Amino acid sequence: RLMIASTVHRKLMTWKLPSGEAERTIALGQNGQPNEQLAFSPGGRYVAFTGDFLAQSLEVYDLESGELAGIIEFSQRMLNKALVGLQFSPDGSELAAAFGQNHGATSDRILILSVANGSTVADFSLPDPDQRPLEIGGNRASLQWFSDRKRLLQNGRHIIDRDAKKVVYSLPAPLFKFDSRDVRRVLPNSTIVSFEGQKNNARLVPMAVTESDIARAREVAASGGLIVDAKLPKLTALDRKRAPNKNDNSTTWKVLP
Repeated sequence: RLMIASTVHRKLMTWKLPSGEAERTIALGQNGQPNEQLAFSPGGRYVAFTGDFLAQSLEVYDLESGELAGIIEFSQRMLNKALVGLQFSPDGSELAAAFGQNHGATSDRILILSVANGSTVADFSLPDPDQRPLEIGGNRASLQWFSDRKRLLQNGRHIIDRDAKKVVYSLPAPLFKFDSRDVRRVLPNSTIVSFEGQKNNARLVPMAVTESDIARAREVAASGGLIVDAKLPKLTALDRKRAPNKNDNSTTWKVLP
């Protein structure tokens, strides 16, 4: 199935593949906003997006029937925020949403919703005080689930633990200033793969993150450092015996009064 979402005409249009036969047109409300922050269920039956950008509601449509399958209206505390990222879990049982400050530079709240009944499973703010140095930027936040549904990868760089309710690990930025939201993917085995290089040197690079890496990141954050530096070697004590003595007064004093 091919789907086109029009923010001008407030419509969803679908075609059958590979025949190309027009399937249906779904008319949205006056304030419907099927922008790039939309998500498809794993089987492709449902699509979710901002149904009313003024009321900050989330709508889920059944593409098989063309009918509205569910709507979630967020509480008053979300009305000053914009939906910047949305993703179904691999098994389709949950829907993660990232919210930011009026399409600003940060996404600072994560909601996880139950697909079965639309209830809120988790709701927490990002970043928390000890992670404020992190750059979690962009008015288009990429969200990807790990297969066990315990963690999310945000913007291709920051691993969010849903139980800890915070960023627990950060990956370095990709080379050549690629947008990490577009060149990183979480595979079914929870390995992260990154597209690196250019032209003939382009390659896919696996990026494994172990529990010891996350523990080290926690240690670095607790000491006031940035968790993106967790894989740097630990600092060693300075060997002053090998350093030159700059206080040696045996040299000639040549300053004239």
